[in-house]
Formats: sequence, C-alpha cells, structure tokens
Amino acid sequence: MFIQHRSVAYRPFEKIAIDVLDAGSETSAGNRYIFLAIDYFSKWTFAKATSHKNTETACAFVEDCIFHQVGVPEVMISDNGREFISTQFKTILNRYGARQSLSSPYYPQSNGLVERSNRTILGKLSKEIFVSAKEWDRILPKAIFAQRCCIIRDLGYSPYEILFGQTPNIGVRNLKNAGRLGNIGELHEKLIRKYSEDEVNAKRRGRSMTDLGIGSKVLMDTQRCNTKGKKKLVQRWIGPYC
Repeated sequence: MFIQHRSVAYRPFEKIAIDVLDAGSETSAGNRYIFLAIDYFSKWTFAKATSHKNTETACAFVEDCIFHQVGVPEVMISDNGREFISTQFKTILNRYGARQSLSSPYYPQSNGLVERSNRTILGKLSKEIFVSAKEWDRILPKAIFAQRCCIIRDLGYSPYEILFGQTPNIGVRNLKNAGRLGNIGELHEKLIRKYSEDEVNAKRRGRSMTDLGIGSKVLMDTQRCNTKGKKKLVQRWIGPYC
C-alpha cells in the first residue's frame, strides 16, 4: 500500500528519505551504486558507494550510516524498490522502531526530496565521472560535504547550519567568517513555519493543476519507467508524444 504522506518534518531526523541509484560506471574498487538518504527537516545528506544494491547492503547502510550516527527516525521513506520492500529490510526498521512509508510511483512529489538530492550529488560528481569513471567513489565524500555546507536558496541556511547553529569551518581562510547563528531553537521554529506554508501552497497548486486534454504533447520520464535502476548516463526525458 502506497502512502501520500505529509511533506513537513518538525525536527531534525524525524523523517528520512532513502534511495539508491546507479552511477553508470564501476570504479576500480568495484562500486557502482550510491545509497543516499536525506533528512526532511535539515536536508542533511547521507551517502555510501556500494558494489551491490541488494537488501543486505540497504540494511547495512541504514544501520551504519544513519541509525548509529544520528539515531532512528520516526519515518523512513522509500520507493518500492526490491531492496526496500523485502522482509529483511522491514525487520530492521521494526527492530529499531522506525515506521516505513512507501512513496507511490504515481505521486512523484512524495519522494521528490531525495530525487532532487540525487541529481545534485550526481551533478557534483559528473565532471569526475567523465574524467575518471574508475575513481568517482573516492570523491563522493567531498561531494556530500559540499552538499551539507551549501546554503539552500529557499531556506537561507545550509544543512550544517541548521543542525549545528553555526557556519562550518572549511579552512583557515574562512575562520574569520565562522560563527554562531544565534538561538538554534528560533532557527528551527522559523523553518517549521516555512515548511508549513510551503505545504499549504503546494496543496493549493495541486488543486489548480490543469488537466491534460486529448492530443496534448507530453514528455516521458525515463528514470521512472526504468525498472533496472536509475542510471546517470540515460537521457532523462524523451518525446514529445501525443
């Protein structure tokens, strides 16, 4: 059963979305896939390069990279990938007390946050992937750190700032610009108000969406039609079709 869940989180690591994507090339270490998760509240990103995308790897990722680092979320959101709907994966979530929510393939907004993060991470990796397809996993941690420190335009803060209440120290030259941002509780309250307003506005836009008529031209999203995994080098949109 698919759930169209609310998109608002009210504290860090309350809701975490998880996904896995095919990077499109195998590294010299044998890694081809990236397990990726993102916190709904802070937009903090977790990622790990792996050689497989099976249930065992998914379980190890959530335990080692999420639960043992930041604690257990109330809700873990995923698509209906085989590695996420297996009995073994559900057992791990139940053991730790996390509730699973499956996003519907017919309602892409329900897991759109992690999809956007996927595109951002692969965008940061793209140059290195094409220059040296065998080494992209070595620079993945650098790409993730950059993602965590990058200011989110709609929020005005980076994930690092939202979690720690201060700007990250990313080098001696930046020490003079580092500092605390004030009361972190006030910052979180500000974000909660914004997220709530965004959800209301999104619902209003959804109700006013124009229906497609017969004969309308549309593009097809190949990533949502691809049953063999999300691949970096596959053309995203094809068409138009009538």
